[in-house]
Amino acid sequence: MKLDENPQLPALDQGSQERLISALSDILRAHAQAVNEMAGGRIDGFSDARTAPPTTGRFRNGDFVPNSVIVEQGLPGMKYVLDGWVALGGSPGVFLERRSLTGN
Repeated sequence: MKLDENPQLPALDQGSQERLISALSDILRAHAQAVNEMAGGRIDGFSDARTAPPTTGRFRNGDFVPNSVIVEQGLPGMKYVLDGWVALGGSPGVFLERRSLTGN
């Protein structure tokens, strides 16, 4: 989601308070949604957990897609969980696994 870098508020005239409040609400809603999406790991607004990396859609370098099925994997002494996949960008782009060692 791309935010408007130069949002325009309605001109102030008599009776424009409702239009101004509505315009400000729309701008703040868009910013809040973008911040929430970034907090979820997605630069472009997608953070749904999946069981495999995406095969469709457009992703930016660094977008993170969480794994919805976290299971410990690997050999004893080298076990890990697959947290999800990090995009290298493109449509759908190349995804690399992001693993975390468990210490087991």
